[in-house]
Amino acid sequence: MNTQGSFTDTPFLEVICALHTAKKSGCLSLSQGNSQRSFFFQEGVLVATESTDESEGLEHIRSSLPDASEAQLRELQGTIRMLNSTGSSDGEWEFLPDASPPYEGSLDLEASCWKAVQRKLEATDIRQRLQEKESEYPTISGAKRPISSLPVKPNLREFLETIDGQRTLGEILDFAPLDPDVAARALYLGHLLGAIHIQQESREVGITTASEPESPAPAEASSVSKEVMDIASLIAGEVGEPIAIPKEDPHSEEPTEPLSGDPEMRALQETHNKLEAAEDFFALLGVEWDADDETYRRTYFELARTYHPDAWAEKPDEQVEMVDRIFALISEAWQELGESESRQAYVDKVIHGLKDENELAMERVKEILKAESDFDKAVAHFKAGRIVQAHEILQSCVEQVPDAPEFRAYLGYTTWKLHIEREPETAEAGETMLKEAMEQSVKLDDGWVLLGLLYKAKDLEDLAKMSFIKALKINPSNESAVREMKRLNRDKKEDSNSGLLKRLFTRKKS
Repeated sequence: MNTQGSFTDTPFLEVICALHTAKKSGCLSLSQGNSQRSFFFQEGVLVATESTDESEGLEHIRSSLPDASEAQLRELQGTIRMLNSTGSSDGEWEFLPDASPPYEGSLDLEASCWKAVQRKLEATDIRQRLQEKESEYPTISGAKRPISSLPVKPNLREFLETIDGQRTLGEILDFAPLDPDVAARALYLGHLLGAIHIQQESREVGITTASEPESPAPAEASSVSKEVMDIASLIAGEVGEPIAIPKEDPHSEEPTEPLSGDPEMRALQETHNKLEAAEDFFALLGVEWDADDETYRRTYFELARTYHPDAWAEKPDEQVEMVDRIFALISEAWQELGESESRQAYVDKVIHGLKDENELAMERVKEILKAESDFDKAVAHFKAGRIVQAHEILQSCVEQVPDAPEFRAYLGYTTWKLHIEREPETAEAGETMLKEAMEQSVKLDDGWVLLGLLYKAKDLEDLAKMSFIKALKINPSNESAVREMKRLNRDKKEDSNSGLLKRLFTRKKS
């Protein structure tokens, strides 16, 4: 059964989290302005994404991360598409349960949702979504989804863990021991992902405890207009169905195994514990990091002879099992340190503090995501007329991601705008940057608006009009292009009326 709706009624994040927690398989298809995006699920796991937006294409992203692996690029691509979808407040969606993904990967949907909640949603929007529930009582869902599984910082987890079902949502936010906007974001995400349940009565009057299973609410009891957050009925009419299996708590520790009374077994246990506690593979093998190849080889083979499972085959089963665990640790260290090339990479990382390729790639991913977030702030300044503030942020964005056409288009225009009166050469360089960005990405509707503004300021009305029209062809809902076209038409009409009055006045005078 296909299900569809509007993001005006139900925001993107609420739709995608409902699919995730309900463990659905299929495709969520979005139509937002000129962009078409698809998110493919397998039992609630986001495995693939597609988009018609060139700036979200793999090649475009690879230009900024040439050394990243295919999986890393797909991860970043999916995150960018999640953020861009969240940033659009209008559009239509449809869920196709039988659609197959074009490829199979795995995107950390929950972490991407948290990025989106922080970067793409205004605090006022979140409070508005929560407003109808401010007199209701949040409680931890317990076995359904532990708070520890949420992708938020420890201080936010600690805050959420204080929710006890005895205070209203409004009271919790009013007296939160941290920024109320941050608290609202964390609580909103926790509710979307099923870690927090919001009910009409407090726990004091007989509400089911977190450890007890909650009875599914009847489908007819929920509606999008009244129950803003509860949209599972839109997806599959399954309000209250079990949430996805909780993730393991990464902070939990296994209890230490008690030492045996048998001297030989006890010695093996102590050896195993010592190896497990080693700070690095050098300490595990017992060699200095700058030792020569022969020292590494000799040390490993001595340990291997002592703890190879074949040498303990006739021993009691518990000793054989412990030797297996010891040998596995030794083998893991040798796999990293046995070859000079891999050993040097490990030395660079552990001893010299250098980052490996994966770490550098992920660091680059974080830089790009930060630049995307900063760019949104710059555009907000720009649209509010704060050109200087926008220009400063845009300079940083272009430094982080030099090849992003949208960044360069805006920076080119602000450079031209700020220097046209004082430094013509710098202004000309800015104009060139804007035009080059448009050559690189001709479907950048905001870029055509910027170019139109530049032409209009230079009294090149035909070129300005052509630029605004191109922007509208790409994105008919571009508000800036619509506004500037209206201004051009109004100015033309006023000029025509002014010319007519001038001619009439000249006739009467003559």
